[in-house]
Amino acid sequence: MTSNPRRTFILDFDGESPLRLDCELPAMARSPLDILPAVFALADAIHTRSAAALGRMGRTVSCGPGCPACCNQLVPVSAWEALHLAAVIRSMEPPRRHRVVRRFARGVERLNDAGLLAALERGFRRHTLEPRVLAGLQRAYWNLRIPCPFLEANACSIHPHRPLACRAYMVTSAPARCAALYGAEQSHEIVLHAADPASTLAAFSGVGITRTRVLPLLLSLSAAPSLRPEPAPLPGDRMFARFLDLMAASFVRRV
Repeated sequence: MTSNPRRTFILDFDGESPLRLDCELPAMARSPLDILPAVFALADAIHTRSAAALGRMGRTVSCGPGCPACCNQLVPVSAWEALHLAAVIRSMEPPRRHRVVRRFARGVERLNDAGLLAALERGFRRHTLEPRVLAGLQRAYWNLRIPCPFLEANACSIHPHRPLACRAYMVTSAPARCAALYGAEQSHEIVLHAADPASTLAAFSGVGITRTRVLPLLLSLSAAPSLRPEPAPLPGDRMFARFLDLMAASFVRRV
């Protein structure tokens, strides 16, 4: 079997050293689903870069295995990631797949019992980018303490396939502070990265910008059948280069 060709991209961050990214890309990509491995590798490289920069300032990232506090949050995923997660679940052996699907169903049932399901569906359909609405939904979701369906033994069971929001989340405060994430005394220190692949992917059609589509991870499995991507074939390296161009417009300077 012929492997995908490797390509090298150099990301130039204003005022910082460039970031070199070597990744495999398909000869032809029909949609952003086909370049997701490269997008995930990009997010991981940005995460590593941020952690190294913090280390030079004498600060340490607190996140790590065995700390599942953030796995009870409302995790926003793009439509592409929702389709990817559904495919990951389909690829599981039947016993494991059934366990994961049941966790999704129990989580959605808890949302419905709490009267939050309709609000989530309505809010993410109409007000995804409205900070006030999103903040209220995040707090209400957190109060239900619904663990991620992929959480097993206090660790992510699909770590290589985890969403971009999970890859970006980092804190430098003590892990115990995350337990009071939305409390009155919250004082966790969230790290901001120099670029945001998650927001870019949510607005990426494969050839350019489209209407941003984001939904909660817990609703991704039920929503996946209605998410029908329109093919937009491009050589894999060109599609990924367009993704990087779009992301470059949202670069922010890290303080």
